[in-house]
Amino acid sequence: MYQSGIYNISQLSLNLGKISGAANRPIAIDLYAQIGQLDQQKQALAQEMVLNFAFSDGSYKKTHAQRFEDFDEKIIAYLEKNLDHDKKYKISDLAVSDGRTSLDLFLKLEKIFPAIDFTASDKNMFVEVFYDIKDKAKKIVKDENGKILQIILPPFVLNIYSPKRAWRFKIKKTLLYPVNFILTWLLLIPLFRNFFIKIKGDEKQKITLMQNKVLDLAKSRSNFRVESHDLFQKSSDEFDIIRAMNVLNFSYFSPDEVKKITANIFSSLKDGGLFIVGSNKSAGSEVNGDLIIKRNGQMESLMKFGTGAPFREIIISTRAA
Repeated sequence: MYQSGIYNISQLSLNLGKISGAANRPIAIDLYAQIGQLDQQKQALAQEMVLNFAFSDGSYKKTHAQRFEDFDEKIIAYLEKNLDHDKKYKISDLAVSDGRTSLDLFLKLEKIFPAIDFTASDKNMFVEVFYDIKDKAKKIVKDENGKILQIILPPFVLNIYSPKRAWRFKIKKTLLYPVNFILTWLLLIPLFRNFFIKIKGDEKQKITLMQNKVLDLAKSRSNFRVESHDLFQKSSDEFDIIRAMNVLNFSYFSPDEVKKITANIFSSLKDGGLFIVGSNKSAGSEVNGDLIIKRNGQMESLMKFGTGAPFREIIISTRAA
């Protein structure tokens, strides 16, 4: 009838090793900042925490360490053979989720190209947590635009699922946990929300949903940075290499949306620059992708992996926005 949630660090420690996928209890996203206090299985736990936590645009963070290992090796072998090792290449890695695959790529490339300048970006990097005036266990989590993503009212952790999330997923959740559904929508009404949870708009905690080791590297190294970037916005910079892995997928975007995104990528790629694009199902599985060059105002595939990248015909026919 109802499903309780995990809303403090002691519960998280007790459930370590038991948390796996959608069947388990929802987790308060503000605990992401406290994972460093746990001694084991931190990375797997971080993955599960963000997997069912959707943003207002329907996106969510799903990634795994060393996800593109074999694909990366082949791409890096090409770069090592064909590019000047001493040149300062500007590299952009798009839609990087929690940054772990970007970190893998940067550390490998820097050994070969020590002068590289690397930017890892993602649209939904931050959430803001607002606490109840009298009881800090009660919280409301919002995105940067002020939209509510999660309501924490112990023992409940209530995820607000975007209209873009699959209807069968939401119907299943509603049928299994009707109390959660009713309470969620009551709390979305300001009158009821103000009754159960009273917050001050200026008292909040900003949490970055990136791995700590990624953020630490960005702080300590001038040639590795983390930025917020929307794929539907043109970049103000130009790059020698752009990578977009597991983002230009059929399940994420329509053909028209991909045309807009790839036009922006084309515009920010230098002539002679390389676009690395691909997708796979899980860590270690085959990547269907392409290594593409922008040459004489056109996109041309230099290497094709598997069946090629999703939307490869659109990508290759792209021109500037």
